[in-house]
Amino acid sequence: MEPVLFTTAEYAMVSNDGKLSIMGIYDSIQAAEFPAVSPRMFLIAQFKAEPDEYGQVFEIHFQLVNENGDNVVSLNGAGEVPDSDMGLSVLLNQVVTLNNIQFERPGMYAFRAYLDGELAVEMPFTVVENRKPTNQV
Repeated sequence: MEPVLFTTAEYAMVSNDGKLSIMGIYDSIQAAEFPAVSPRMFLIAQFKAEPDEYGQVFEIHFQLVNENGDNVVSLNGAGEVPDSDMGLSVLLNQVVTLNNIQFERPGMYAFRAYLDGELAVEMPFTVVENRKPTNQV
C-alpha cells in the first residue's frame, strides 16, 4: 500500500459508498496561551492498494509527536484490503477523530502513519503562539 493523502481538517467523513469528504484542511493552529487544547480535529489518511494486496490484513498506527520526538498521541488499528469487482487498485480511507489534543508549547509537531510497523507517511504540523496586540482598545 502507498499513501495518497495525509492531512488534518476541521471535518471529514466517509460515506456508505466509500466517498471521502473533507472540509477545512489545515497544517497549523494558533493559540493565545499554553498548554493549548484543540477541542476537535480530524486526521485523514488515504492509501492505495493494488490487486495483489486484496485480502491482506494490515496494522495501522497513528502518532503525533512534538519537535523532540516525544509522543503526544498514539492510536492503533487494523484493517483488511478489500477486493475490487473489476480487479483494479482500491483506496482505503482512514478518518480519525481527535478530541481535546493538548499542545504543551508552540513549535513543530508531526503526524505519522505506520503500516505494519514501518513509517508510511509523515506530515509536519505547526503550533503558533498568537500574541495579542499591545495597543488593544
